[in-house]
Formats: sequence, C-alpha cells, structure tokens
Amino acid sequence: MSESDTTATGHILGRAGERCQNQAVFQDRNLDNSSVILLRLFTHMSMFVGCNFKPEEVLKSIRVNPKIQLPEVSDFLLEHIGFDLECLHRILGKSHDDIFLLIHRIIARIMEKHTMSVIGEVIPLEWCQLTKNDARIKWEQEFAKRYITPILKKLDAKLKKCNNEILIDKRLGSDPLLQLLYETDIPSEMIDITQLQDIPAVWRYRARISVDHLTQMLNSSQQQCPVLSIFLEEESILRALRFIPSIQRLQKLLMVKYYRKIDKNEGTSLQIDVIEEHMEKERRLEEFRSLLCDYTEAWECVVQSLESYTCSVNGSYLRVKKEHLRKSIDGRTPVSFMLPTLRNDDGLCAYMLLRFLLEKQNNFLEKYCMECQKMYDSLPRVHVKDISSAHLISYHPDKDLLPMVLANCNYSFEVGHGTKVDYNFANLERQLMDRLLFSKSVITGIEQIDMFRYRTESTNALVFDELSQKVKQERINTTIQSQIHNELQTREYSDLCDSLVKLDIAISFLKSVGSDPDSLLSDFMCKTLKMENQFPSLKAQQFTKCKNTLSWWITLSLEREKQQANSRYNQNAFESLSDSFKDPLEPDQITAIEEIVNGLSIECIHILLVVTFECIVLRLDVPLTENLTEISLQEILIPYIESSPYEEDTFINESLKGAIEMLPSGDDNENRITTAQIVDFWKLINKLLISKQHYMR
Repeated sequence: MSESDTTATGHILGRAGERCQNQAVFQDRNLDNSSVILLRLFTHMSMFVGCNFKPEEVLKSIRVNPKIQLPEVSDFLLEHIGFDLECLHRILGKSHDDIFLLIHRIIARIMEKHTMSVIGEVIPLEWCQLTKNDARIKWEQEFAKRYITPILKKLDAKLKKCNNEILIDKRLGSDPLLQLLYETDIPSEMIDITQLQDIPAVWRYRARISVDHLTQMLNSSQQQCPVLSIFLEEESILRALRFIPSIQRLQKLLMVKYYRKIDKNEGTSLQIDVIEEHMEKERRLEEFRSLLCDYTEAWECVVQSLESYTCSVNGSYLRVKKEHLRKSIDGRTPVSFMLPTLRNDDGLCAYMLLRFLLEKQNNFLEKYCMECQKMYDSLPRVHVKDISSAHLISYHPDKDLLPMVLANCNYSFEVGHGTKVDYNFANLERQLMDRLLFSKSVITGIEQIDMFRYRTESTNALVFDELSQKVKQERINTTIQSQIHNELQTREYSDLCDSLVKLDIAISFLKSVGSDPDSLLSDFMCKTLKMENQFPSLKAQQFTKCKNTLSWWITLSLEREKQQANSRYNQNAFESLSDSFKDPLEPDQITAIEEIVNGLSIECIHILLVVTFECIVLRLDVPLTENLTEISLQEILIPYIESSPYEEDTFINESLKGAIEMLPSGDDNENRITTAQIVDFWKLINKLLISKQHYMR
C-alpha cells in the first residue's frame, strides 16, 4: 500500500446481511451501478473458488467483526454472491435466469478476448499490483470497458440472442419446459379470462418499471437527455436531500437538550434507547422517532460516499475515519453519533452527513445550470439556517419520482416476443425540470452549521480575543490566586464543570455588551444576568473583576483538568484536544525534563504548569491552519509567553524562560521534545509539582 493511500486492505464490506440496497454501490468511481456490482460479484466468485485451494489466505483477507472461522468462509462468500445477484436483479430489472445468463456471457467474453495479443500487452505495473487507489480505479475502469460495458449497452439484444441459441439447441430437443419458458409454445385458442391463474403465461417474469430500469434503458439508448442523465447518475444521493430539514431539527432538538450538559464520556455512553425513555416522559417520543428514522435513512444513502468525501474547515481538511462509517444506527447507537462536532470522532459523522448533503445540492445545481446553459449565480439563495423543503431538490422516490416514470412509459408484451418497454425520455426530462428542479436554491453559509459542545470543552480562543477587545484582561493577583487555588482543591469535579458552564454563558454576554473592567464579575453575573451560585470559591467571588475573567476561566479550567489528569473522575485529560498533541514522552526525554524542573522552585513549576495549560487551550485547542506537531515545544511556548493575552503580564520571570529554553529542541537532538508531546509534558509537570508539594510538607 502507498503511504498516501488510506484505503483499508482486504474484504471490508462486513457480512452480507449488514449490507443494504442503498449501499450497494459507490457514487464516485466513474462506473455505472451495474458494472460496480458485477465487479464485486466476480471478486466474491474468485474468492469462493480460491477457498478450494488456499482457504487460509482467503480467510486472512476478510475483515469482519466478529471474525469468522475457516469452515464459515464458503458460506460467508456465498451470502455475498447471493446479495450481488439480487442487486443485479433489481438494478437491471431482469429475471434471475437472465442474470445468470448475463454472467455466463461476460465470462465467455473474457475467455474470447483473452488472446495472445492481450497476454503480451504492456500493462502499467501499478495496475497489476493494485497497490494504489488510483491504480485500482484505473484497473476497474479498463476491465469494465473491455468486458462489461459492451454487453450492458446491448443487453436486451444479447440476452435475446443467447436465449434463442438455447432454445434452438438440438441437443435439448423439443423440451416442453423450454418452450414454455421462452414462450414458443402454442397457446390454446380459447383462453378463459375467468381462469387466469391457470394460464402459465400469466406467471412468467416481466421486467419491472423502476428508476434502475429507466437508468439502464437510458444508458443503452442513443437519445441525448443530459439533465435526465446527470439526475439519474446521482439519484441515489439526491433522494436523501429531502431529509436535510429533519437532520437539522433532530440535531437542534438534541443540542437544546444536551448542549454543555454532558461530557464526552456521557455522550458516548448515552444510547438512543435511553434517549427515547427521556423523550417519552417529555411527550416528544413520536417526533424524535420520526426524525431519527429520516436521519437513519439519510445515513444509509450516503455512508459509502462519505468514505471518499473531504471538506475544508478553517484551512484544515476533514475526513471521517473508516471505523465510524462501518457503524449502523440502532437502539445502542450513542447520542454523540448525532451531535455535530469538528473533532475526528462520532460527532464528525453528524457534521459530514449534513455538510455532504448541502454541498450535493449546490454541486448538482451547478451541473444542471451547465447543461441548460443557465447562470448559476442567477439562482435564488438561502442561508443554511433558513432551509425548508421548498428550497431543496426534495422528492420521494416512490411517491413523486416513480409516478413520473410510469406516466412516461409505454409497457407492453406479446406472447413469443416477451416484454417491450419504451420510455419517453424527452418528456420525462421536461417534467423532471419543471417539478423537481425549477426555482431550487443555492445554499449559502454552509460553514456556519451549528456545532455541539460538551461540558468539558474549552471556550474557543477566538471568544477571548473578542472579550479582550471589549474588556482588557489582566491576571488575578498572585496572592489571591494562591488562596483561590486552595479553595478549589476542596471542590467536587461536577461543581467545577457547572461553574464553567455558567462562566461561559457570562463570557458570551460580556464580550458583546462589555462592562467596567474594575467592576466585580460576580455583580455582572448576579445582578445583570441574574445567575445564582456562580462561584465555587469565596475568594474568587470577592476579588475577581471583569478584567480578570480570562484568568478566572483559566484557573477553573486548570483545576478541572488537573482532577481529570489525576483520574479521580475516570476522565481523559484534554479530551477535546486533537490526538496529534498526545504523543507519549520517551524515557530519556522524561529524564531530561525532570533534571530541568527539579531545579525550579514550587512557584516556578506552578507557573510553568499554568503557562503550558494556557498554550494548549488558547493556542492549540482551536481549528488550526498549519501543522504544529513537528515544531519543538520550546518553539511554541516562548512565542506564546511573548504574546501574552494579558495586559502588562509579569507572570513569567527570566529563570523560568531560561528553563524553557533548556528543553531539548534542536533538530539534531535525539531527545528533542515536540509540540505533539505537549499533553504528556503537562501531565509530567503536574506530577512533579504534586510530588514536590508533598515532599515540602
């Protein structure tokens, strides 16, 4: 595998029973649905044949949880082969007998075309080894072009020819069963229409009218209907656009209920079954289940497309991890799966699902305008927070689209000649444009999707920038700070979390309306905002002013994080921070840090702990436009100290700066400490501080 290729190796589709028709194909492989399914079918057939020779190797290639045993491999693959056959039956609208005949015909074509000229053909090595994603896509396209597409383009004619060859095969003789199946038997002159159930012709397979059948017929025709073509090409995704309002309503419902009221662990353990019990008590169960049903159907429609979907947020590129995309939504699904966040966890699934659908509407409208020679900029606009069904390409595939297809279809059959289906593609295209695409809106402000925040997540540094512009910030007096610290050590973790929630609310108002910098923060929260029990520390309540808001927030957050780091509450320290900053320190690095820190006073170690914490939450725990993990820890701490967010900051003395500059930082230093290890560095400083405090006692 290439280093840049993140595609998982082996068979990763899971069990056949876990696949569904909506997830049968990818939408981004430049192949039609039938070709993708045929490629998968031949892959499963090859693996099944391989079981007869090297079953252990086939087993190793299957990635499924729970793992299957060697005797189960054949049944596992047969189930997938059966599923692929059903997909072809549905997509092509052909009988199972015709599907088997199609497969035989493609295999015959492979054998016919596999001549010496093909064997001696020069093929790029990457195509042969299939080690890169691009090479695998090229191989699939070339295989489909040579062996599959020529047959699918003339499918009806090919099948008719093959069936006729079977029928006239002298080796079979005048088989009455074949005559019956291929409708060459001579029907009785007198047919009693009151006894239709006794007439064999009534029970013969007929092609079903469906969107998949329409797509197949359009692809095999010579008629040019560009709008209809691009619509059918993306229809399996476009049908999910009608769920956008439901997705937004569900996310808003859950955010109103849980925003800043649960931490990350609670979010990943609180399951849908439990939420339904809560909703039933609030008499909102029916609404919740309806929205959840729409959310689930939308997820199943687009989940495979999300595997290759990437979007840019604040200069960073986001992509959902494969393990999250393997999850299905049921009663055991955690609420975190439906709460949109930008962290690379369950919450990113909720964000990417909504964003993907919003962008799909815009992208399709842009294609539509190109085909119709319309101005994309002339389309109406709607903000993401004002969307309704009227703005969307919103339709139900069975209640809206299928009736349009049936209205433009001429279906007939004749004994001995089979079924004949003719579509009026041009008229259907006009109706499609009038009913589904006319006056639809381009969605703006997609980057402003509402985000969920857990109770333990830090207030964004951008908020403090706004606060500082409104009210200049200063540190709390060192003596007062020490007394506050002693009081906070006696408070429970839950009290600190509750106080931070209230403080965040106060900050959101303070940064907007401002206040006298020298007025007490407690007065602003109590008298202006009418809050109660705002401070877990009496000293903080008495002495913290509006100009000390940032310092007080840092103090509260630091104490909460220290309690998490000490594992008193089974929490992960800095749980909202990217894992890229949580690399462990090596033993030699730990030794080097201990030698430097042990030479500092308790006061200096505490200041180093505070400064490192501030750097994490104010500098790193924000969406970043650059990769900071590779730079040295010294290179991130010193600039932070020199650009302190506080006015006239004299908190850091020269001896502490000197200690920071002693941290291993050179590129040629094997003990170089990087920013990727900053969390482990902070934990070590905290541990050394606690140890020194206990020793001094």
